[in-house]
Amino acid sequence: MSILRTIAAKIKGQDCERIVKTIGNEVSLSLPTLELAGTSINVGTFSNRIIELQRASIIATALDNSQYLICRLKGSTSDRTLRKNCEKIYLQILLALTQLESIFEAIKLDPNPKNRKELADWIKFCGSLNKHAIETISPGISGKGPAEHEIGDIMRFQNITEADMNEALDELEH
Repeated sequence: MSILRTIAAKIKGQDCERIVKTIGNEVSLSLPTLELAGTSINVGTFSNRIIELQRASIIATALDNSQYLICRLKGSTSDRTLRKNCEKIYLQILLALTQLESIFEAIKLDPNPKNRKELADWIKFCGSLNKHAIETISPGISGKGPAEHEIGDIMRFQNITEADMNEALDELEH
């Protein structure tokens, strides 16, 4: 079973909820619907060495806002195409936040250049993912310009195949 299908199975029937919490320099991710322990990182502790953490926390908060709005929209729309598009982006956002949780843990253990590059790549791709999420919610009015990466590029970055996505969507329907 793919990670995306696992996420779909865990969130099926769940209420919409916020995942990212930011208090001062502390960013915490709690993915209760995914039954993960959650993680937090004090951005201030690393900010002199890893400036990307500031950007990552901003993007994580933006993704969290988007996933919450998409979750609410997909539950209230009767438009099947819109609902399916919302579910795709919603699953990708949840996977992105799960990936960020892993990156945070790796950086806490060892803030080496490889982990920093992984964080920088996450920032680029997830910034684009958030633009796609905004476009899904409000087509044509994002006001942020085009996303740097196409949705297919983001899926490849997340190691999601079309088959994985279809399997996860089927899991949500049944």
